[in-house]
Amino acid sequence: MAMKTLTAAVVRDLLDAHLSDLARRHGLRLATLDTGIPGAFVIPERSP
Repeated sequence: MAMKTLTAAVVRDLLDAHLSDLARRHGLRLATLDTGIPGAFVIPERSP
């Protein structure tokens, strides 16, 4: 059986989904600077 190679984008999406689900299962919400993770709390940027 041949193994499929995962792109960096796919791995990143899988990791984001895993961390978001892990937080949800513990009654929490993933906090991140990444605006592309559905359901996550995006930490606002601070002005200098």
